Amino acid sequence: MYCPTFGTTSSSSRSEQGGYPMYQFGLLLAIALLLFTGTAEASQQGITVLNNWKAADKCAKQAQAAYPDYTQRRMPNAIPS
Repeated sequence: MYCPTFGTTSSSSRSEQGGYPMYQFGLLLAIALLLFTGTAEASQQGITVLNNWKAADKCAKQAQAAYPDYTQRRMPNAIPS
């Protein structure tokens, strides 16, 4: 292959050099950016879910305190007396 910058020729071809490294780098960069963007959205969604979960847990605790359950429950495998 002829190199116009140096005016020399090279006997090796692209397949012998290992392919197209810039395309491989671009593909890896694109995948990394897609994964990074996906985690940023998931973390914001995760924060929202956690806040909703905490609010629901607080509401359930208040409801159990206001209306306690005094019923006796039998275990499913308990021997009848």
